[in-house]
Amino acid sequence: MEKFNSKVVQIEAAQWDGTVEGATEVINWALDNGGTIRFRDKGEDDYDLHQPFLHVDTLEGTMRAQKSDWIIKGTEGEFYPCKDSVFQRKYEVAR
Repeated sequence: MEKFNSKVVQIEAAQWDGTVEGATEVINWALDNGGTIRFRDKGEDDYDLHQPFLHVDTLEGTMRAQKSDWIIKGTEGEFYPCKDSVFQRKYEVAR
């Protein structure tokens, strides 16, 4: 089996702070760039929610983002959520 290193790419990302105001900023950024993200507050769905979240439309379907998750705009203009722990291992600030 061969081993491979991932290619270095530059992405845009925003970390959601879990607030309505923070959601508005992330949603507007995505909408301005062809993405779709929706805010869902506690109790808005058919099941009991303990915290608000974002629905992020991705190439693979709708995914959920929670407080402290990052929303990434990928190299093809796609948006997707990423847990902070994964984001911290994979990315660093561009210089």
